[in-house]
Amino acid sequence: QGTRDWWLVVWSEASEAGEDISYYIGVYAALCGSQMFLHVLGAILTIKGCIKASRTLHSECLSRLLRAPVSFFEETPMGRLMSRFGTDLSQLDTQVSLFLETAVQMVLMLLMFAAAVTVRLPWMLPAFVWSTICFWFPCKAGFRTRLAAKRLGNAAMGPLFSNLAEMEQGRALIRAMDLHQFFFARHCSFHDETTSFNTLGMSTMNFGRVAVDASNVLLTG
Repeated sequence: QGTRDWWLVVWSEASEAGEDISYYIGVYAALCGSQMFLHVLGAILTIKGCIKASRTLHSECLSRLLRAPVSFFEETPMGRLMSRFGTDLSQLDTQVSLFLETAVQMVLMLLMFAAAVTVRLPWMLPAFVWSTICFWFPCKAGFRTRLAAKRLGNAAMGPLFSNLAEMEQGRALIRAMDLHQFFFARHCSFHDETTSFNTLGMSTMNFGRVAVDASNVLLTG
């Protein structure tokens, strides 16, 4: 895209000089076709890589689980295993490819813009370095905090799923002994704990955005 925009500038300068623009039209068409081809190729490679990573992770998790000792199943709640093979792996299957492609495109676009501006205005290079540092540290801190909150949320989701499994398996006994309120109160407690960690993770994302916006305001004055 950067090469195409640069060629448009060259084309406009040539047209103002009265030169033949047929050559410039052909080069521009070739650049547009190559951009489309590279975009499709990148999307295909990203999807294939994510599918291979998902299959490898699924097979590794299942292989480790089948080879685990009996003590592992006695110590680990069933709900935590369901969470690992349910929510975590489904997010890997559905979101990694989208986030990876978006992140790569954004990084390449920022590098292209920084290079184009630096070539025209060399004195902007220190500003780019300083803005990168100001952007890196809030993102790194927010990522670590969100990762810790995600781990706590996954750990809290295990008892929630275990309670649901117990309710499903012992529904006849629960009705006979009138234990509805007990299991309902326990389910609400587990759900509140899980929701609190999820809310913490979302708040961390919002804090990262606020920190980045604040650094942009300080840099731009």
